[in-house]
Amino acid sequence: MEDPQRVCMDAGVPLPDAPSTVPVVSAPAGKGSGECQICRESLRKSRVTSLACAHAFCDTCWSTYLALRIQEGDTCIRCPQHKCPLNVPEEVVVSLCTPEIALRFKDFMRKSFVDDSRSATWCPHPGCTLAVDTDTAVGVGGDDDGGHGGLGQFVTCGAGHAFCARCKRPEVHAPAPCDLVRSWQKKCDDDSETMNWLSVHTQDCPQCKSTIEKNGGCNHMTCRSCKHEFCWVCGGPWAKHGSNYYNCSTFNADTTKDKESNKAASRSALERYLHHFTRYMNHDASIKLEAKTRQRAEDTIRALQEKNPDSAQWSDVSFVQRGVECAIQCRTVLKWTYVLAFYLEDKAPEKELFCFMQADLESRTERLSELLEKPVETLIENKAEILALAGAASNARQKLLKGAPPVDAAVAAAAGEAAPAAAGA
Repeated sequence: MEDPQRVCMDAGVPLPDAPSTVPVVSAPAGKGSGECQICRESLRKSRVTSLACAHAFCDTCWSTYLALRIQEGDTCIRCPQHKCPLNVPEEVVVSLCTPEIALRFKDFMRKSFVDDSRSATWCPHPGCTLAVDTDTAVGVGGDDDGGHGGLGQFVTCGAGHAFCARCKRPEVHAPAPCDLVRSWQKKCDDDSETMNWLSVHTQDCPQCKSTIEKNGGCNHMTCRSCKHEFCWVCGGPWAKHGSNYYNCSTFNADTTKDKESNKAASRSALERYLHHFTRYMNHDASIKLEAKTRQRAEDTIRALQEKNPDSAQWSDVSFVQRGVECAIQCRTVLKWTYVLAFYLEDKAPEKELFCFMQADLESRTERLSELLEKPVETLIENKAEILALAGAASNARQKLLKGAPPVDAAVAAAAGEAAPAAAGA
């Protein structure tokens, strides 16, 4: 309101005091018209187009200019006049360009609208071209983070794909917050845990520093690279072990303590990581299998209806699909509980309670999955139990999401993680 002209110029729209805000598209040039400022041809016998700024150019130059700008991916096309701030509206592009170029411009405009929006975001699922307005979208599975800052904002696009609008991960990762998900992913992608394994199961040659793995019971090691012979136990030259002085039999408290301490710490960190990683991957694989069960459930429902066309109505057999959806949601939560648990301090009261809720949800989910895999003939008989277990599992899932430890505790544990001993995988 203080400077409306400046605001309009920055936005590329006609000024408030402009005589007309409607562009003149492909109109005959008036009498006494001059020449086109682009091709320098006379406008007397040409059809011209001008925006609200009244800068007129022949339609041929307009079409060429717009096509070049659109091919470059430009969605903010200005009037060809030098330093004119006015944007070219969509109707001008549609009128002067071929249908293919106009469609490409519309696609660019749609993508630009989502990219520049404060609330809209693209669905990150491969092949999906839909966008979601996060201000109006309904949250899914764990959207209520219970005060856990940075947990995520989980929404679903029109194609049914659930994702996190904050970190753009194509799945619901509650109860693990976005920052820990990124740390965990990096941990699983880099080679640090491989180095951790090497520090436990291998040693470096004392001479050329090549990594050597012990493949037999003898402690007499010969490096394949430099042929250096050394002792696996103490790392000293093997020649001295043949003399009267046998180094390995002499206990050096400081050296042995440091060496064993480092190995024990590395081994413990590796085992701790593998404990959480294997369970994380197990639920990830189970989710994919449950997704296949989703299709099998529909076939099962049709089979039940064909078997009992009079008694097996959709309302009678749809409990199979509801049970499968519940199992998938529970396994998705269980998958990410192991990420959060990995970063929590061991034996802390918060983690003990969290692990208790985790075990409760896991036992109910496994029982539900077991029932859903039974033959078609027995599913109707187990309908009441499946519905009861689905309800109990859903309640346990919500209870775990609301009772997850605060993010601050997890972040502190992750920040304080010892680099050599508990490095990522």
